[in-house]
Amino acid sequence: MLFSSLSQDHQSLNCQHPQTTVFFLLQNFNSHSISSKVYSSVTLPFKMKFLYAATLLISTALAAPSSSPPVAKRCNGANGPTLAQVLSSLKDWYSDVTAVNSFVDSVSTISGNSLRAGAQEALVNATDEPKQLGLLKQLCGLDDSYYDAIMTLEEIFPNVLNGLNIVVNNANSPIFSQAGVSAINFARCCSVLPALDTVWSLAAQDYGVFGLDMVHTDVPRPDVCAKTTC
Repeated sequence: MLFSSLSQDHQSLNCQHPQTTVFFLLQNFNSHSISSKVYSSVTLPFKMKFLYAATLLISTALAAPSSSPPVAKRCNGANGPTLAQVLSSLKDWYSDVTAVNSFVDSVSTISGNSLRAGAQEALVNATDEPKQLGLLKQLCGLDDSYYDAIMTLEEIFPNVLNGLNIVVNNANSPIFSQAGVSAINFARCCSVLPALDTVWSLAAQDYGVFGLDMVHTDVPRPDVCAKTTC
């Protein structure tokens, strides 16, 4: 009966204040005294059971809060991305960006079928980027600049995919293929890559992994961006 009473009363305590819990346990121990007639037969096991229960409650109340990174965010009642998902997204997106960078920097040295093959490979990587955007846009409670950057990516990035498709379908036409490449470079250098600077950095900061060696937050630029007028 004592232990059920302790359990019920303890549930009403705020366990974030261990001092209150300890005082409560001591107070209940004193209030549940027994008569001297039965003291010798029940006091020892009674005390042992009580102290065992008290130890469990106190150890729970005094337990240090976890310092591990957040495993998920919550938005509108739905689970947000886990830390592992965010790390994987940043890694994959970095790989996608560097692959497309490599293609646009090689355009001046290839043509025909080589140009088409390069554009097709870049298109595979670029097609993965909206998937990463879809995951990272689920983060909530960040600075307005984060969501502005997300909107920019949603509006402008399709131009990159369109430009790559133009190159794939017109690799043997210098005029059309160059038009496609120009569209890619203008969209990426002037809007997409600057927006990624914000998205990658703020996402990493929000999950406490900014600055770690394994996390890329500096968005790489192709050499051609230095020659692109925005």
